[in-house]
Amino acid sequence: EIEDFSPEPVLWPGEDPMQYQSLRDGLLDELCPQTMYQRLLVDRLVMLEWELFRYEGLIADFLKSRARVIAAGVLNAGEAASNKHGGISKTTEIMAIALFDPQDKNREKALKKLSLLGISLGEITALAYSEEIVLFDLLEFRKAEIDSRRRLLLKDFDALKAARRKPIEEAEVLGE
Repeated sequence: EIEDFSPEPVLWPGEDPMQYQSLRDGLLDELCPQTMYQRLLVDRLVMLEWELFRYEGLIADFLKSRARVIAAGVLNAGEAASNKHGGISKTTEIMAIALFDPQDKNREKALKKLSLLGISLGEITALAYSEEIVLFDLLEFRKAEIDSRRRLLLKDFDALKAARRKPIEEAEVLGE
């Protein structure tokens, strides 16, 4: 059975196994592998696609985390934020978290306080990005490597499928 050779995904905390399965099912439906080797190539494509999603999520999570720390410092009377939240009250920390959650009931209050300080959420995000640019560059480089591998694998898959469809020229077609 081809399924026996499909690797089990290694999902990180917070990753949704149903999303992974949906991605896998979608690629299997779209690419229609006909052989065990084609199926294994599709499974590798799924893993590479998932890894790209993972890196995109990492970048967003790192940016949000750093921006929250900076926002906490700004909301705490403009003090410089530290990674340990030294001297930042729980209320300020809650407001900093609320800034990045559109559904949070404290968001408007936190945005108003930022406005009174003359600072925008965009400025905080830009500062967070600039402080983590080296990390983001490394993650983007890794994404580019994965994308390159994915493109080559898909090209190989397409070539393999096309080769299986070519008729043998000397063969006699029976039954027509």
